[in-house]
Amino acid sequence: MWIASNIFDRFATNRYDEASDPQAIHDAAGWLMTGSVLDLVSAVLALLFVRRLTAAQNDKAMAGRQPLQQPAPQYPAAGGPVTGGGPVPGA
Repeated sequence: MWIASNIFDRFATNRYDEASDPQAIHDAAGWLMTGSVLDLVSAVLALLFVRRLTAAQNDKAMAGRQPLQQPAPQYPAAGGPVTGGGPVPGA
């Protein structure tokens, strides 16, 4: 749609540049306004495309994630019992 809008804008601009009498200028201005409407439609479609693409990427990224789990502590908390210990070298 964006490409078609740009092509139409060039066509309308050429008609406006070549207009010599008031009626031709009036008609060319109508073509230019139509081109502006096509630009707006193109912008809205681009916005919708980006929003849909972003949502799809977010869904894909979230689908592979697992809930966060707390890792098991490797050492007991301070003040807790110490198991499986032998003599500490250098103590």
